[in-house]
Amino acid sequence: MNNTTHRAISKLTGLVLAFGNSVKECVRICESDHIPRSNYRVEKYSAMMTQLQHYELARRKLADANSTFMELVNHPTNPLTREDLAANIERRPALWERYAGFLDTLPSGKGTTK
Repeated sequence: MNNTTHRAISKLTGLVLAFGNSVKECVRICESDHIPRSNYRVEKYSAMMTQLQHYELARRKLADANSTFMELVNHPTNPLTREDLAANIERRPALWERYAGFLDTLPSGKGTTK
């Protein structure tokens, strides 16, 4: 298995994309990384994905990003603050700008001491 396929393991959805590799090989790599089989699933794609497969891949990628963002917002000890989000939007607008609506609702990090 090449490194590109190995890195396609999604930590949130547990999806392994097996581009041209056998499913058994993907499972072997995951097991060698001590990832429990219940934490991922393997889908075999041919070199030419269908339109539906492209859609599902894009949908999962967006869902992963949204889920990760909500984990950052709701983190119990170090939640994302308004200032953090503003800095992220300024640094990488293509990635973070879709969360700009949260700027009004996130707590401010100024003056918080623990």
